[in-house]
This record gives sequence, structure tokens and C-alpha cells, in this order.
Amino acid sequence: MRKPLSRVSLIAALGIALTGCGEDSESQGPDTEDFAYVTDASPAAPNGGEGTEGPTDMPTIAAMDDDRFWQLIDQSGPSAGGSVEDQTGNLTTTLAGLPAQEIAAFDVAFAAHRDGLYSWDLWGAAYLLMGGCSDDCFSDFRNWVVAQGQDYFEAVRSDPQALADGRLKDASQVAEAELLSYAAMDAYVEATGREIFMDYASHPKLEMATEPKGQEWDEDDEDALRARYPRLSPLPYW
Repeated sequence: MRKPLSRVSLIAALGIALTGCGEDSESQGPDTEDFAYVTDASPAAPNGGEGTEGPTDMPTIAAMDDDRFWQLIDQSGPSAGGSVEDQTGNLTTTLAGLPAQEIAAFDVAFAAHRDGLYSWDLWGAAYLLMGGCSDDCFSDFRNWVVAQGQDYFEAVRSDPQALADGRLKDASQVAEAELLSYAAMDAYVEATGREIFMDYASHPKLEMATEPKGQEWDEDDEDALRARYPRLSPLPYW
């Protein structure tokens, strides 16, 4: 089975230089408990200049406290009624009211939590539920899981068959979850009038792990995949 390529975000597509957080990203797999990553990126000078003191004299993106991260996620969900689009709108509005550095810190934390779900075990469950799941689809799938809050995140990370609870009703919810990747970036523009990558040129926006953790499965062996997840059944698309 061909190994999946890492998913690179819009910032990489624009040719922005990116860096992961920590020197050994492969060691930060789905069992990582501390998702407070810190980037050594420094913001650009206010008008795009290089500044007189140099980047080392400028603030970096500080790590976001895990409780604070989940508080922001939880605030976005209740009034959304299960709509990913509405939850994304709520989250963007909330983030836009925060200081710029906290918005940036949330974006890093969101990417880190999504990376914490990068495992073959969860990918197999997503593949079965979705009737197939590319690397981009799996990134969106993990966005959706993170958006459900800490308890659900922990349950699914521990046992992907927790997805059998019926909260994920159809595959369109996952398709919409790509929007969550851009909530902080949109909020940053709303709050500052600038793109995040203009102030943090090395802002990390790609998979922190290059390969899923755990035991790989064979996409051609449908019987084995179903046996691995006896509580899960394919979802309707609409």
C-alpha cells in the first residue's frame, strides 16, 4: 500500500517557509499528552520591513494552555447545533476578539491536536466510515474530531470505535470540517488586517508527523478492515 503524503496547507501552497515545532517531530505521535507546541518563528516588522533589532528580539508564538484551547473549542459548539459551518463561524468570531498572539497560539495548538490523532488505527476507522479516505480527507476527519471537544477527542484517540456513538451522522460533516483549518487564519485577518504568515513567516501549517503511528492496514482487504472495527458501519454521504 502506497504511503500517504503529508498534507500541506494553503500557506505552503503560497510558498511560505514552514517549520515544525520541536526537533524530532516523529517522536510526537498520537500518544503525546502535551500539545503545547512552540514555534521559534518571529513576527515580521509592522510594515513588512526587517526591523532594526533583528528577529531574536521579537516575540514568538507562545504555547497555548491546553485548558484554554479546549475552552475555546467548547465555546464554539453548543449554539452550532452540530453544523460544522456554524461552529467554524462561532470559533472565528471568538478568536477574532482575542489578542493576535493568542489567535496564532490557537492555530498552532489546533494543528498539534490534529496531529495527535495521526494514527493508522484512526485512519482505518475513517476509511471504513467514509467508504475510502484520502490523506486530505483524513485531515478533515481529524479536524471534526478535535472540534467535538476534549472528552470526545480523548475517547476517539483511545479507541476509534467510539465513533460508533452516532455523533458523526454522515460524511458531509467531514467534508465541511476543512473550514476549521482556516478559522484562526481568518480571525487573525479580521483582528489585525494582516495574514498570519505575514507576521510569523515560519508558522507551522503542515503535518508534524510524517507517518501515522501504529499498525498499518491493507485497503484491499475489506473483510479484515471490517473485522478490525466490528462496531463501525459506512456512513451515508448526505
